Amino acid sequence: MLNRHFCLVMAKQWRIDGLTLFGPLDEGKPYGIRAGVIGTKDGIQRFKKWVEHIQDPISNDPPQVARPPFPGFEAAFRIPWNPQPTLEIQIPESELKRCLFLNDKHQRVYNTVELYSSKIIQAIREEDLKVDTWFVIVPDEVHKYCRPKSYVEPSLQIQAGSKMPIKYARKLQSEPSLFTKDNIAAIPYHYEVNFHNQLKAESW
Repeated sequence: MLNRHFCLVMAKQWRIDGLTLFGPLDEGKPYGIRAGVIGTKDGIQRFKKWVEHIQDPISNDPPQVARPPFPGFEAAFRIPWNPQPTLEIQIPESELKRCLFLNDKHQRVYNTVELYSSKIIQAIREEDLKVDTWFVIVPDEVHKYCRPKSYVEPSLQIQAGSKMPIKYARKLQSEPSLFTKDNIAAIPYHYEVNFHNQLKAESW
């Protein structure tokens, strides 16, 4: 399991009104933010550019009374944030596509979540560098294909193995099969078909 400092980042912008007016609740630690980031090569580059961008003041044009200017991250929070993450994990796009294009939605979401969470858990266990907050940068395809009503186009579909009726899979939660392979195959069907929610549950 991951720790409670895990942070799933999907939003593009922070609400900064209260920070600008009142500042942070507590003084930050001298070292600043020790961030870990996981994503595709493109996603990690976008993350770095975003962190670099919020170091500078940001204002509305024209000015809006209800949304005061953002003075820059360090000015608002009183701690530094280096655009270069403490740890970064790159998800190969080929591995991601092998999960995203499965034609079974339960296996598709479960395997995609597992791809991200397993690498973070491994880093937490094996890396000497400590991270305060993990940022999970997901491409648009994850949002498109890993929601309850998502559907993969026939031309992109990859045949999923060990498909199982949902009712039977859920029955195995309370009445396990004598066959271990059936119990293992049922695991993806025990979770909500939603990448965001499933990753939060896995990380808690």
